[in-house]
Amino acid sequence: MEAMSFARDLARRAGELALEIRRDGNLDIEQKTAEAQNIVTRADRACEELIAAAIRQRYPNHAVRGEEGVANQAGSRWQWIIDPIDGTYNFSRGRIFSVSIGLAHDGESVAGALFFPDDAVLLSATRGGGADRNGTRIERSSVVKLADARLAFDVSAGGDEVREIASYRQPLEAHVASVERTYCSTSAARGIIEGTYDAHICGGLTPYDIAAAIVILREAGCAVACIDQKHIDIDREKIPLIMAADPQLLEEIETLVL
Repeated sequence: MEAMSFARDLARRAGELALEIRRDGNLDIEQKTAEAQNIVTRADRACEELIAAAIRQRYPNHAVRGEEGVANQAGSRWQWIIDPIDGTYNFSRGRIFSVSIGLAHDGESVAGALFFPDDAVLLSATRGGGADRNGTRIERSSVVKLADARLAFDVSAGGDEVREIASYRQPLEAHVASVERTYCSTSAARGIIEGTYDAHICGGLTPYDIAAAIVILREAGCAVACIDQKHIDIDREKIPLIMAADPQLLEEIETLVL
């Protein structure tokens, strides 16, 4: 898919720009909500505009949606969904973050690129075409028992979503090997693929958080499911999601939390 090569290159360019802005030190941080971790920086806006402008030029008839407000061509069957910096809280503190570029067709994620600039790791996939890490095919094929699972969890905002994710996490804590909070859903997805984590539960994810990760996880042999409905609606405002290393582990988790 030509669009996938384009997305990979674009994710790298945006990631390099984000690092350049972070090195400069002037992040111009603004608070998006009352939760301390929910912030936006100058780098978020600059990277989103770079990505959106490139997509508009290459694919003028495609829709573009960015987490920081960029939007055009509503109604197109092809839709690019951008999170210019996933893990802005981490980014602002010199920790791991990613650039996420997903492509959806008729509401289904069909391609995605996740670039982690700090260690130059690029994960990408097209539906039916497999997933790769820096050009090498990847597949998470090991079956993990729930008792041995390393669980990551997160919330993308506060209030009701904090209580919601706690209600999912608490039944699992006694059944898994470890539980850790993350501040970057795409780094959790990467962790599942690479074996750092075995599952991730997050309440209140947005399409920007998951558009690329969904197709990469599935093509790598992992399992993804929406907590409160069967179909993952990529146009839904908030999406509670479970990611797991394999379908069997996903079923065990669903049995406890649903």
